[in-house]
Amino acid sequence: MYTEEPKREINWGSLLKKSLIIIIIVVLLFIVFWLLIRNNGNRVNVNSNNDSTNSNLNDKFYTGDFLENYRYFHDTAKEYFLISELPKDGQTIKYTLKQLIDMGLILPFGYEQKVCDTEASYVLVTNVNGKYKMTITLVCGSEAARTTEELGCNQLCTNGNCTNNTTTNEPNEDTPKEDDSQYVLEYEYKKKYTENIVSYKCPSGYTKEGSKCYKNNSTTVNATKNSTYSCPSGYTASGSGANMKCTKTTTTTTDAKYTTDYTCPSGYTKSGSGINTKCTKTSTKTVNAVLTTTYTCDNGYVAVGSGASTKCYKQTSDSISAIPTYGCPTGYSPIGSGASAACVKNTTTSYKASFRTIGGECPSGYTVLNNSTCVAYATPSKSCKDGYTLSGNSCIKQTTSSTTPSTKCASGYTKSGSTCVANTPTSSAIKKSYTCSSGTLSGTQCKITRTSSSYITEYTDHGQTYNGCTKKNVSIAPCTNGNCNQKVYTYYCPAGSYYYKDATISYSCASGYTKKGSGSSTQCYKNDSSKLQKYCSKGTLSGNSCITTSTKTDNSKLTTTCPSGYTLSGSNCVKYTERAYEQEPYCPNGGVVDSTYSYCIVSTTDVKAPSIVNYYCPVSGYTLSGSSCYRTTSEYREAKTTKNYSCTEGTLNGTVCNVTTNVSATPISANSYYCDAGTLNDKKCIVTSTDTKNTNITNTYKCPNGYTKRGEGDSTTCTLGYTSYIDATKVSTAENRYQYQWSTKTSIDGWERTGRSRKIKISEK
Repeated sequence: MYTEEPKREINWGSLLKKSLIIIIIVVLLFIVFWLLIRNNGNRVNVNSNNDSTNSNLNDKFYTGDFLENYRYFHDTAKEYFLISELPKDGQTIKYTLKQLIDMGLILPFGYEQKVCDTEASYVLVTNVNGKYKMTITLVCGSEAARTTEELGCNQLCTNGNCTNNTTTNEPNEDTPKEDDSQYVLEYEYKKKYTENIVSYKCPSGYTKEGSKCYKNNSTTVNATKNSTYSCPSGYTASGSGANMKCTKTTTTTTDAKYTTDYTCPSGYTKSGSGINTKCTKTSTKTVNAVLTTTYTCDNGYVAVGSGASTKCYKQTSDSISAIPTYGCPTGYSPIGSGASAACVKNTTTSYKASFRTIGGECPSGYTVLNNSTCVAYATPSKSCKDGYTLSGNSCIKQTTSSTTPSTKCASGYTKSGSTCVANTPTSSAIKKSYTCSSGTLSGTQCKITRTSSSYITEYTDHGQTYNGCTKKNVSIAPCTNGNCNQKVYTYYCPAGSYYYKDATISYSCASGYTKKGSGSSTQCYKNDSSKLQKYCSKGTLSGNSCITTSTKTDNSKLTTTCPSGYTLSGSNCVKYTERAYEQEPYCPNGGVVDSTYSYCIVSTTDVKAPSIVNYYCPVSGYTLSGSSCYRTTSEYREAKTTKNYSCTEGTLNGTVCNVTTNVSATPISANSYYCDAGTLNDKKCIVTSTDTKNTNITNTYKCPNGYTKRGEGDSTTCTLGYTSYIDATKVSTAENRYQYQWSTKTSIDGWERTGRSRKIKISEK
């Protein structure tokens, strides 16, 4: 027996379900993979400070939804600029969030019913000297953040230089061929879809805050300042208000001081002071001085004797060289004299001369060449033609051209037209002014006076007067937003009453400065034309021109010529002639041929130095001793006399002595009174002093009836009213949007080509 196996039938329903599940999973994976490629798989940290750079956004200050929206906005904008559009040098490109949505580059986004502000949110890219900087700003409800970052090289860059190229779907010389193994060509596609956009609107007079609308019904005025001025106790006030002065006068009396003056009788001289004063006069007598005579000799002489018999004696000795006498040996003859003399002996012999054949002389200016030819050399003359100048052995021509120099600014300045503007602002150059479109300027407010009567309705009683207005009526307002039974006061304001509102602030710069920014962000940059410098990118700066000199060498313009009869050979000019031959006598064994050309005369000379025979003295009076002559001389002369006068007392005056004697006298004393401070009155000193102090200022600040006082001092304000809230009206609008993608396919069902293409390395995909 056997058992028949059951037939296996295919369950088509289960298989279809499994196939659909697999297809859905594949589609979801493809969408996730496409999003990762679109955003490069990176998350961007945003900046929490509006003015700082490259800082990470602190998560604790932002909600997770805001961070996700920010990264989506950042990645999409960065991808667009790096691939499609970059500004030229010195230019800026800015797109608001609304423009990016309208271009179909990004989808509208928001969170917790908060719609991101499509006008205040933007992306801005600047190009400064080829460096790109991107700033992203996103504002969603009460959350806002900004980042600034440098953009590196991208798909619009070639060899490190970024250019704003626009690609098309048509291949060009730079487009890789379809069979190029390193690149693929991708095309951009877009698909249209519809999305509901939710927004909120508020009635006129209300301000939107998320999904709420609020209106501020409060009124704020400055508190009335009252100042009271007074003086400290004991001080007297003069003047009034801010001009009040406080003074106090005090008078004191003290005994005057005195001093004693000393004087001398007539004819006496005063010395010293006070009780040490002395009075003296001088008496002089004359006596004869004492005469003393001294005798002296000059240096080198010796005094002999004394008194009037004194003589001066000196003995001197000197020597000179003796002159030698020279002599020669027998057979030698002297030549010269003295030390330069010589002893000479001459001997002469002769023999018969011989003859030989030699070349004759060459003509003047020629030299012997190869023992048979005479050659003459001359320097060739060189010149250049067609405007060229000879320099060494070359022909050169110089050409000079002139161009207008460029201008640039010194470090720290940027060129602007024909001047330089400082890179750093000067805060002191900012001028602030206040203006009123109506009314009269009063400080920083405009005082507006009513030209006609009117009525004002307020929720708070201001008393009988309110800036010149009079209360006329009180009523009860209906319930609004939970506020019931509020009193409404009506005031009648006649012509001439007034009120205040803030003046308009204008910002400007001082003369010579450039204004940048507006409002409170105004900055002033100094203009300085002296910082403008000229320079030449080519050539040398000379005055207002750039001079460029070029030199051209062309030796084909060189012409070389020789004098008449000469031929150019290499670098020289030469001419030749034959050399003549003749017989010449000569002496093969030395000597000189005589005048008959028959004999050779041989002469020999022997020279010896002379010897000294004796010495003698050349000057009379000297005695010979060996090779020297000596002499001794004695000399006497009169001594010099000097007469001196001296005094045993007194002072020498010529031939007499003046003797001085001092005579003393008693000083005469007298008392006088004086004051160190104050005025002398008899023997008293009167001192009057005045003390001045600042006034005491007491400030009080008062608000009209019904107003609430806020702040302190001059910052005190008065506030009246409340803030009301209502729900904003929700509006849904269907808007058309576009979805974008890149593909290597030449067509995709349901998608249309945008006309743009790009080349991508296979290694980068």
